[in-house]
Amino acid sequence: MLVIKQEATFSKKAVGNIVFTCEDGQAVIDVMQRVLDTGEAVSITMTGIGRDEQGDEVCRVMITWSFKLRKKKKR
Repeated sequence: MLVIKQEATFSKKAVGNIVFTCEDGQAVIDVMQRVLDTGEAVSITMTGIGRDEQGDEVCRVMITWSFKLRKKKKR
């Protein structure tokens, strides 16, 4: 896997403890299965949301990952 792009937007000053969550777990599982089934490289953009202690969104981070099978080296 390889990060091929990263973007972020900041909507509010981050004060205190910030908790990041990402709800793209099933999408990653689906992409990995597609890579295993087809052998093709597949990209996915995952979104993480940072929230402050009041639950307000302070930022949104989008990371695009590329997944592909790694060929085993012959010995």
